[in-house]
Amino acid sequence: RWPYPLLGALCAVLRFELAAATGPGLITALSPTSITVDHATVITLTGTFQTGDLATLALTGDCGTATPDVDASSGSPTFTVTATGTYDFCYRANGQADSIAQTGLSVAAVAATSATAIVSSDPTSASINYATEITIDGASSGQTAIFAPTGTCASATPNVDISGGSGTFTLTATGVHDLCLRASGGSDSIAQTNAATQVTGVAVTSATAITAISPTSITQNRASLIALTFSGTADSGDLAGFASVGNCATHSPAVDVSSGSGTFTVVTTGTFDFCFREASGSDSVQQTFASPALTVVAATTAGAISAISPTSITAGQATTITFTGATTGDLALFATTGTDCTTALSSGTPIDIGSGTASFTLGSTGTYDLCFRATGMTDAHKQTSVSLTVQAATAATLITSISPSSVIVGVATTLQFGGTSTGDLADFMADGGDCSTITPSTDVSSGGSAGMASYTISSSGTYQLCYRQNGGTDSVKQTSVSITAVLASVAGSDPVAVLGNVRREFNLPLGVMTPLMVAPDMTISGATFQGSGPWEQWFDRMVVRSADGLRWMEVAIRKDLLSFNRSAARRNTFDSLKVTLGGSRPPDLDVMTEVQTLDTTIPFDILGADVAFRRVRRDHHTQFASIGRARRECVDFVGGYLHFYICSAGAWEYHGWQRHLSIKFAHLDLVVHEAQNLTAVTGLLPELWGLQPLSEKAAAYVLEQKTAAAGKQASPAELPQNGSEEKSAACPGAGWAGGTVPVCVSPDGVAAEKGAIVV
Repeated sequence: RWPYPLLGALCAVLRFELAAATGPGLITALSPTSITVDHATVITLTGTFQTGDLATLALTGDCGTATPDVDASSGSPTFTVTATGTYDFCYRANGQADSIAQTGLSVAAVAATSATAIVSSDPTSASINYATEITIDGASSGQTAIFAPTGTCASATPNVDISGGSGTFTLTATGVHDLCLRASGGSDSIAQTNAATQVTGVAVTSATAITAISPTSITQNRASLIALTFSGTADSGDLAGFASVGNCATHSPAVDVSSGSGTFTVVTTGTFDFCFREASGSDSVQQTFASPALTVVAATTAGAISAISPTSITAGQATTITFTGATTGDLALFATTGTDCTTALSSGTPIDIGSGTASFTLGSTGTYDLCFRATGMTDAHKQTSVSLTVQAATAATLITSISPSSVIVGVATTLQFGGTSTGDLADFMADGGDCSTITPSTDVSSGGSAGMASYTISSSGTYQLCYRQNGGTDSVKQTSVSITAVLASVAGSDPVAVLGNVRREFNLPLGVMTPLMVAPDMTISGATFQGSGPWEQWFDRMVVRSADGLRWMEVAIRKDLLSFNRSAARRNTFDSLKVTLGGSRPPDLDVMTEVQTLDTTIPFDILGADVAFRRVRRDHHTQFASIGRARRECVDFVGGYLHFYICSAGAWEYHGWQRHLSIKFAHLDLVVHEAQNLTAVTGLLPELWGLQPLSEKAAAYVLEQKTAAAGKQASPAELPQNGSEEKSAACPGAGWAGGTVPVCVSPDGVAAEKGAIVV
């Protein structure tokens, strides 16, 4: 019989003998493979390692007598060797007592980097946060370097290759920086002790150090003295230069301007930025007082002034004219065509155009020559490349009409002007302002046709038209016209059309399909049903028909929403909408099919529009995402003129103890999200919104027209959110018609943008 203690010991021995030895291929790669002696270096391992694994470095062939004692379980152990040479990587797996050299892995240990290897650095100062090329005297192959604040080299990682004797460095802090060097194959970082190797980081040159230069125009290939205006004081070592526009960063300023001026020679004509480098810096910073800051022109000739702008001005109107080619001291005046320029300058009062611009007032209409005298000259030359036309002032009654005369704040609106000519410019300003203080810039033919242009007015109020006739330089208030910009405001019972502070309550024949909007590429019609009484209507069906009338889509609200059971519905089918596609004309239908699922693709050719189906999600900016148990859904249409969507909605005014009525009276809402050339869209809604003249037929639907809420316009920020039980517009800045609280979701289900038109 074996005693129990002896049996246990025997089992332990057997277990030890059966355990596998450390494999030679557990670690497959090391990084780095070269380190510095007497420098603790982290080596990253690739391979299989676990808790309890140990490692060490031993001279080649000595792993068998080495004792791994460095924890390698993290995969990034730290080693320090004390002698140069080549070392095997010795490994001991957890629980083992061996020391196994890992196949193909070795580490070279090199001598520590010398602290006097580098003699000097040049330059010895550099702008921070700016890549600077620095020459390193004493560099050799394989060396890397970095500049670090004095005393911090030990924690720095030299990573710039200086094998070629230089490197590009970016200092990130001001102050003195040591040159930290790492010898080829090393892993240390040694501060160089020669003082000449240090580089001082200086602040970046200010972009506003120079506030002006004079002159701002010089002659090509001519040494020109240019005076600088400093925001502070000039310092010894300040440098400057000119570079083509936008290229100061790659320019190297070389002209000493420490005296407050410098002599520059630019060999090419064109426009240039002014580049500046403050003393001790290494950067090149564009000075922002002007871009371009300098114009370089060819030598003075009869064509010295190559262009003027504008080339046509208004009689009696002081106008600033820009001269291309003018230099400091140049003089000029305009004389009627055919006048001898020498005589004109001798007898007249020439104006200094050396800055490149000057103001002229000419009292008589006609054509004028530019008589020019270059700086330092006594003669005068007619400039053969330019002439000036002076025309009569813009009439205050030139524009006779504007249509429409009312616009929605924040909505781009194309206006039609009566009385325009090609090239005329016009802009609006608040009524009572001085038109002479603005410069009209909108081409009144930029709206796609002569006399049409698009404007977006940002605030409500009355606006006057400031007008400039083609070729003029004035800005004249047109006394016969104005426009009104209005915010959306809300009031009252159902249905109602509201625009600004005017509302129109209206009723449509129940169940009768009525054209709501007619665009050149499609027609949108709708039919209403009665709510709790004759005072209350909503849309329950809408039809979108192609331009030729042969293809259509009907969107209807489902009538079984009170009893709707979603669990019985198939996946991705419509909950609250019924969508039908048809061809030909009802009732003689050639084809009619019901769209079953929201992921159905509708070919563009059917309606001449992109069509998509979406659900309103709870995480979107809407209070109600369902009607009872049925989810709300939208059909999104994008045509050539209108971008709109038709959505299901509950009668939210009944939400609460009358919730069943909000489901019973579920209906359709129409949101016009974007419009191109809204003046081309006709129908009932554009007339009720005031975007088209109100026809007799549309007027017959109107029950009441009055000012909303004591004449107060609602600011978009003041309007309640969608789904509020208050009677208000849910879409800020919108004109709308229909129920008290229209749906206000975008094609993605989020709140409609300011300027949408909602039904």
